[in-house]
Amino acid sequence: MKNKIAHSIATAQMKKHRRPLLLAAAALALLPAVRSDAAMIAWDTPTLITADANVSTTGSLLYAYTFGATGVASATVNGVTFAPFEVSNNGSSPETVGSTTLSAGFTFFSTNTGLGAATGAFAALSSAYQGLLKSGVSLFGGDQFNLSLGGLTSGVTYIVQIWANESTEFKNDLPSNGVTQVVPGNFTLLDINNTNATGGVGQWVTGTFIADSTDQYVAISGSAAPDLNAVMVRSVPEPSTYAMLLGGVAGLFFLRRRRKMS
Repeated sequence: MKNKIAHSIATAQMKKHRRPLLLAAAALALLPAVRSDAAMIAWDTPTLITADANVSTTGSLLYAYTFGATGVASATVNGVTFAPFEVSNNGSSPETVGSTTLSAGFTFFSTNTGLGAATGAFAALSSAYQGLLKSGVSLFGGDQFNLSLGGLTSGVTYIVQIWANESTEFKNDLPSNGVTQVVPGNFTLLDINNTNATGGVGQWVTGTFIADSTDQYVAISGSAAPDLNAVMVRSVPEPSTYAMLLGGVAGLFFLRRRRKMS
């Protein structure tokens, strides 16, 4: 009971710092500063969270993380395992897992259960997907995460997928939906609760980029303190690589056929 009360107080404190969703024209002014050395990312249209199949299986998995507080559990959704990325609640130091680093100029709010709900569209998701989305990280009074995705190979094409969800009842306290903005690349807004009520769900988005170094910088901000539940990076073959693979398969088929005929 004490833990639940403490979590409620902490979450309520976080929400006091949230601001209403701004009109699109005004929101453009909120674009975070982006490092000049960051490759541009072509973001697709954000999509409502609906089912396990939301998790991409295109290409080859490089890594996938589920964000949360100390002790956050891994989650396997659509055959993809998201490893724990622990972020110290009330901490402000950069957190690094593997080759990925999350940093911010404000205090982190992290939770392992506080972004889920026992009703609505969220409750209709698989238990594994709920596990992935009920944990996450936000900011006390701040509005920008800096996410550095490492372990990349220059010249290789990658897909990055990001989830922003907050189904908690505290969403009812907001005058308007919170958002998570993602750059660099085309301006992308993720609605973190589609009903602005308990049980609503957020969105996910994928972006494609060609690495120009061993790491890729992503700024995550918003007209309200952003939410970040999970991230995944996958490498994808270039069209020319597909052509070479298909050509190789066709060549093997042709040789085998000739041998059978001779």
